[in-house]
Amino acid sequence: MPFTPKEILNDVFGLDEFRPFQEEIIYSVLSKKHTLGILPTGSGKSLCYQIPGIMLSGITIVVSPLIALMNDQVRRLQKLDIKVAGIFGNMRQEQIDIALENCKFGEVKFLFLSPERLQSLLIKTRIKQMQVSLIVMDEAHCISQWGHDFRPSYFNVKLLREWHPDVPVLALTATATKKVEDDILKILDIPKTKIFQGSYHRKQLSYYIQKSENKFTDLINIIERKKASGIIYVNKRKLVEVLHEELKRHQIPSEKYHAGIEAKEKEKAAKSWMNSDDKWMIATSAFGMGIDKANVRTIIHFHVPSSMEEYYQESGRAGRDGKDAESIILYNQDDIEFLKLNIEWAFPERELIKKVYNSLFNYKQIALGAGAETGFSFDLADFSKKFDVPAKKTYYAIEILEKCSYLFQTESVQNSSKIKVIGTKEVLNKLSANESTEGKVIGVLLRSYTGLLSEAMPISESLIAERCSLSRDEVINTLQRLEQKEIVEYELMSFLPKIIFSQDRIETQYLHIPKEILEDRKKIKEAQVTSMIDFTTNKLQCRDQLICSYFNEDIARCMHCDNCKNPHDTKSIEEFLLHTLKEKKNIDQIINLSPFLKPETLAVLRALIDLGEVKYKEDFFWV
Repeated sequence: MPFTPKEILNDVFGLDEFRPFQEEIIYSVLSKKHTLGILPTGSGKSLCYQIPGIMLSGITIVVSPLIALMNDQVRRLQKLDIKVAGIFGNMRQEQIDIALENCKFGEVKFLFLSPERLQSLLIKTRIKQMQVSLIVMDEAHCISQWGHDFRPSYFNVKLLREWHPDVPVLALTATATKKVEDDILKILDIPKTKIFQGSYHRKQLSYYIQKSENKFTDLINIIERKKASGIIYVNKRKLVEVLHEELKRHQIPSEKYHAGIEAKEKEKAAKSWMNSDDKWMIATSAFGMGIDKANVRTIIHFHVPSSMEEYYQESGRAGRDGKDAESIILYNQDDIEFLKLNIEWAFPERELIKKVYNSLFNYKQIALGAGAETGFSFDLADFSKKFDVPAKKTYYAIEILEKCSYLFQTESVQNSSKIKVIGTKEVLNKLSANESTEGKVIGVLLRSYTGLLSEAMPISESLIAERCSLSRDEVINTLQRLEQKEIVEYELMSFLPKIIFSQDRIETQYLHIPKEILEDRKKIKEAQVTSMIDFTTNKLQCRDQLICSYFNEDIARCMHCDNCKNPHDTKSIEEFLLHTLKEKKNIDQIINLSPFLKPETLAVLRALIDLGEVKYKEDFFWV
């Protein structure tokens, strides 16, 4: 068994060298110091807790809001024969009980939790009894209202601190402004914290912004010039499907990925893309977390992201091999207007939030004083029509109720279809013996899955289709016919989200929606959107400088973004100087303030002096 971090890196994970700050963070954690790691996307944050977690004697508890990412980490660790458990939003009580028992007695090294689960009395009781060696808060920016994805449920991490006050905390995030950093340390009450922060400057990445009145044409033109793998980010599932068809029409190899696709199909698409040198992935922001594909050359945003944090993280999935890469935004005025309008949708009035709260309980006919832990699949379109509330505002009202800890959501009710065989032995034998489609399907079912006669089991229609030489749709239709004949009980996989009430129903007059979650968050979101719009429409300043400045880091011009490469017209420089020199400035101040290259600025300054429009005396210039 390896005994040092480097040996575990080599022997367990098969890697040769640590990335910047990984080793320092690991040794800080092993020294039992509270640690904050602010490392850009692609820096390998997961190893910062996985290696010490393997080395320490107790269990490492990892809190993350991203169920898909936690599932991915669980699978990766299991493949390495490391005992791990995960408790997410849509697990049954008996599954949770078994997982917690294994954590207490089964030598489990890692327990992954969604933050909402820390409110559970069962989990609270069991975690108190565990030998915890490390508390990890992934996506730590979520605990701060200044973060781009604020989640009040993250305050529950403080409970772990109360239950195990002597255990070190490792907080990890890819992005954090100074306000977010201060919030993390204050809320977790870890003032004496070792902070490791990587640079936001990505020297291999060039940023380009292209205004486009015909995005489809411009997208195809960009892709056809690139003979390498890339990602296209869009903000709607439907658009993923449309673009996938468009790329197929132009014979461009691509895959698609969004939350409405079957889990096995998403896994297949991701694997195909990962193993390709020229495929494009068309995806919503659901794709990318934990994906470490080194040779991604181009990231294209088909819309303007809603925050600099989101844009920075998604752009950072290009050029991880250190070679030149590009991040491109295609935008038009509609994108700008959508971002502004979306703020109004995202923060509905209090009365509508209260109406949605009441309607959700009415939807399931739950009375006052009841409902805690009740979960149900949620059809937004049906709900909106039934209770006469706008779908968009309803969606965001539910998000606010989640932030207030009245409920929580999961991506879907189930990740796979379920089936139970209820036909008699005589009927099953007769079916299996013939060559009909129904006979083929029932035969493959019984050979492929054990236990179907006693309980409902998860199945994959795609796998059955492959073994029966049928299409997936043919298998689904066949199973539905078998259900009508009362031979099986068939529950088709649903992509509807699931809502689970955290508390019993109360009168809306007692519903507490804090100002910081509604009014204050709206102001913060407005500032984030304004920053992103300013970044997108700025035609003068270095893109890399703008990004790093947002995160309080000063760098020199990158010299390879669109603004650095494009020559600036003399008139723009003149306007800048005439405006800036309304107050006296020396030459250093002028150069520091100028968004233009130094030679261009000085040349125009000299011309304005010659024309008598700028005066100077000794070291100062003015108009």
